[in-house]
Amino acid sequence: MRSAVGTAETPTESWSAKLSLRFERQWAKTCMRVGERIGPLSVQRPFYPEEDVCHAYILHPPGGVVGGDQLELNVQVGEQSSALITTPAANKIYRSNGPESRIKQHFSVERRGTLEWLPQETILFGGSSLLTHTTVNLDRSARFSGWDLTVLGRPFSGDNYERGAFDQKITIAVADTPVLNERHRWRDEEPMLGAAWGVRGNRALASIYVYPADADLLKRVQRLVAPGVLDAGATLLAELLVIRVLGTSPQKIRALAERLWTTVRPLQMGRAPSRPRIWST
Repeated sequence: MRSAVGTAETPTESWSAKLSLRFERQWAKTCMRVGERIGPLSVQRPFYPEEDVCHAYILHPPGGVVGGDQLELNVQVGEQSSALITTPAANKIYRSNGPESRIKQHFSVERRGTLEWLPQETILFGGSSLLTHTTVNLDRSARFSGWDLTVLGRPFSGDNYERGAFDQKITIAVADTPVLNERHRWRDEEPMLGAAWGVRGNRALASIYVYPADADLLKRVQRLVAPGVLDAGATLLAELLVIRVLGTSPQKIRALAERLWTTVRPLQMGRAPSRPRIWST
């Protein structure tokens, strides 16, 4: 049996887990179907706080990821279906004694489907080693909002992320044509963590993606992020809006991400914000 490790040591056994979900419109609402489930990765029953949109919570009962763990999430959103997916808590990446943890995520959205991928933050413990690879493939008529919130260390616990390894790859494609293909990578004592051209010593980072978007939406977002105390900026890649945020406070990063979502959602999705209940627990 795998041990629970409050000290974040690497246990002797690692997990492999896989979860495949498909969302399909049936009559007046979107229904969720579990296609494959292996290991400790699961999903709570769907919620319907707003008309046909299916709200789903991805669960990882072990409570964190340790060296050697491999998690895979596959999500398909069918034609004219609508899904909002989040997580009940932060994803903790514990210190590793050597083995690398891997998380793979693949999302596809078919014609006139909508997907909102809004997980809570990923906390990288000092000494952790993580590789993530996320791919998003959208039909031209699809709509997508997603974010990635990353926290380096746990300052209030004395963990300033003085060492660690992180390799993050993300590809967003429209009609199988890549619009964004990027990679963030650092190792122990990487210069970019403190350099003026890099993270500049910040310990909270966010990337937010919105499709489709236009110049008017870009201007609205730029006005929203410009006066803040956080270091933020937005750009438009074809019809993909990309927003970057840096800061010292994970709470302020999260608050800004939510504010952007509540501002953009009515304009992009045509729906009023419906905050997942799990965020308030």
